[in-house]
Amino acid sequence: MPNFCPSCGTKVDEGNKFCLRCGSELNSENAENSESSNENVSQQSSQQVPPTQPQNIPPVQKKSNKNLLIALIAIIAIVVIVIVIIFSSGGLDNRFIGEWEISTGGVDVFNWIFNSDGTLTMTVSDFDIDIASWSVRGNQLCLNMKENELWGDYLPEGYEDEICYDFVFSNGDNTVSLSIEGSENFVLTKK
Repeated sequence: MPNFCPSCGTKVDEGNKFCLRCGSELNSENAENSESSNENVSQQSSQQVPPTQPQNIPPVQKKSNKNLLIALIAIIAIVVIVIVIIFSSGGLDNRFIGEWEISTGGVDVFNWIFNSDGTLTMTVSDFDIDIASWSVRGNQLCLNMKENELWGDYLPEGYEDEICYDFVFSNGDNTVSLSIEGSENFVLTKK
């Protein structure tokens, strides 16, 4: 049968000489009378006796929120990095936006219009044709012709829906050279 401290009512193990909660001395008489004193203790415990800390047990310290804060900062940093990677992997370069005259070195001269909505329009003899969508990935201008059948005969071998040209701006961003292995090189001049 369990024993209880006559002072504070805490359950104590048999053989303890002192209560681990309040430090009161326990004797064999108290252990034998624990049932009768249990009623007294329950009446006393309702009187809000402040608990005392045993001297041989160190106080429990609250955990710091430092680890939680570090984890939260790490998660936010990862989210920001992912967003930067997503947006830098295929965006628009404002230097391209506008109308450009294309010279291939041959007799054909036509214009490309890079629209701010990511579409590319070709102008030939005052006739406008939406020919592709465009984006910039690093130092490459990528044209996606997936939805336009006009490109089928003009794509270099090995390219099906998309072609990416290396580009270099010059002349105060008014001229850009496009090059790709296995295809014609273009020079675009801002109009």
